Amino acid sequence: RAVGWMLFVIGGVILLGLPSAVLIHDSVRGFIPVIAAPGIGSEVAASLLFGSAGGTIAWLVAGLARGRRSSGAVGVIAALGLCGGLPLGLILLALMPVLLLATPLPLIIALAVQAIPFAWVVRRLAAEEIFGWTVARQLSRGDTRQRAATARLHWHLRAGRSWWAWAALTWWCTWELAASAILYPIDMTPVLVLLYHFMHYGESAALTARLALAVSIPLLGLAALYPLARWWSSRSVPCG
Repeated sequence: RAVGWMLFVIGGVILLGLPSAVLIHDSVRGFIPVIAAPGIGSEVAASLLFGSAGGTIAWLVAGLARGRRSSGAVGVIAALGLCGGLPLGLILLALMPVLLLATPLPLIIALAVQAIPFAWVVRRLAAEEIFGWTVARQLSRGDTRQRAATARLHWHLRAGRSWWAWAALTWWCTWELAASAILYPIDMTPVLVLLYHFMHYGESAALTARLALAVSIPLLGLAALYPLARWWSSRSVPCG
């Protein structure tokens, strides 16, 4: 057992610790030049715009699959999404008018269609606990402490599940590459497309710093929205 744990620790250091140390070192070394150069803020903002729009639309469309007729229509769209970003991007590139191709609309449509199968799954995973929430709702008729408990239960049993599912969809759409590389507007380059182009020229400190910023800024944005979502959830608790 001791030898097994020793090999596990050594393997973890080799496989995770050393690459992480190299990435952190390069990120720190290339951080200042990247911040000084223009562009990284607008690229990350474009990715967040496309990701949040595509994820939100996919979440709403997946919620329409309730009856037999609506489930069939959503299923057809989901089947298109399962084809992947490359064929979907090429189809939209061929069918969309030139004026629309210069806007974010084709890319948002492609991201939403691709995310619908994922949204359909996470909506069901994030479904509320009906029995638990029905019981917890009765606390909203009580005193201040009981109403505060209702707000917390509302977050854990209903609103929080939807928030994490939406955050996962937004993150997934933000990091989609194939359709983004085909359909992005000229003046709104997603950060992942730019990073993919730079990766063809080899590893560099500036590239590592850009990648670190591209990952950390969306995470910080979601972290900043988290308390706002909890506050809004407590304000929207229905009465018993």
